[in-house]
Amino acid sequence: MVSLELFLALSLICAVQMILSFLVIYKFRYASLAVSSGPSTNERVNDIPIKTIQGESISLENLVQKGKEINILVVDADCRECKKMLMSSKYLNDAALSRITVIFTYNEKEQQSLNVQQISSYSWLINKYQAARTHILKHLKVHVFPYYIQIDQYRQVVYKGIASIDVILERLNVDTRVQPNIQ
Repeated sequence: MVSLELFLALSLICAVQMILSFLVIYKFRYASLAVSSGPSTNERVNDIPIKTIQGESISLENLVQKGKEINILVVDADCRECKKMLMSSKYLNDAALSRITVIFTYNEKEQQSLNVQQISSYSWLINKYQAARTHILKHLKVHVFPYYIQIDQYRQVVYKGIASIDVILERLNVDTRVQPNIQ
């Protein structure tokens, strides 16, 4: 009787240890993917074809204006974390929103009209574009969404990383302090 209880207890401990090991390995695997995702810092970004929401073809080079950095937020319309972050961006002021270029990725097999309908629901975003997921994966090397890339006027990467509202606020130098209402 004691040996059966001992066997069950050891089996339970082994099962819990296996589950915890799996979770740790999974977490490290995801973290390494995030670090290796995106172009290297100071690397010149390849030009990729993108489209306006209306379907007009342009390129990334068209978005980079002389003398200005561009802040690119790459999101997937089906990504839950992307949706949360985009909903949080609703509370940014217009000055901050105008400095963010959001590129929605889409699968070439998806209906583009459905993708445009999803993108249009984010009406507060000012600079919205779309790009084929294969171009994002191949040319920008982004494998994790949402992803933030800051590019200088020469299309060189200044900063890259997994996107969050905190990262965007920091990179845009947005003042988040509450101003006292003095009258």
